[in-house]
Amino acid sequence: MLRGFLLRLTPGARNFLLTVYMSQDINLRNPGQQKIFAREGINLPLSTLADWVGQCGFELQPLVDALRAEVLNKDVFHANETSYQSIACGTRQKDPPSVPLGLCVRRKFYELHVANKNDIAAQALNTFKILYAIEAEAKTLTVKQRQQALEEQVRPILEKLPEWMLAQRSPVPDGSGTAKALDYSLKCWGALTYYLEDGQVPINNNHIE
Repeated sequence: MLRGFLLRLTPGARNFLLTVYMSQDINLRNPGQQKIFAREGINLPLSTLADWVGQCGFELQPLVDALRAEVLNKDVFHANETSYQSIACGTRQKDPPSVPLGLCVRRKFYELHVANKNDIAAQALNTFKILYAIEAEAKTLTVKQRQQALEEQVRPILEKLPEWMLAQRSPVPDGSGTAKALDYSLKCWGALTYYLEDGQVPINNNHIE
């Protein structure tokens, strides 16, 4: 399908599109593409490659604007904020770390439990099982009813959980799988508990994960 689409494009449009497409790969950003073209005997300045990307961006801006308007029209939207690397003048830079919700935190303990049947992980998973059961029941409620249910049933559980995690963390060696799971959970606590403040927000961002 992609090959057929590319063959219908003019050579210039094809070059623009391939340059932008290849730019999504960390190893094929403009400096990397310049080397590829050079191996074929084609000397393309970085400014030319950058202009191609910029021109494609200009042509695609109406689509970006339409998508932005659609997204911002929603009360809640999900996004995967996984960190990625970018290149500026040949130097790699990294964006701010992502802030996960319940699914990512639970996954840390699940992987730990699968690896060695860890007791701390088992207790954490049992707590998450209760939280997800409440979440399932709350799906059929109105936003106001859901907010009330979370306040009455979930908040008491989550208020006790950090203290339990800190107590388990003290005797655990730094760098161990248990330490990493507990540290990750405590570091992300604000994101994990955010859904208590807004009845429209689910316990996790599984829709996008």
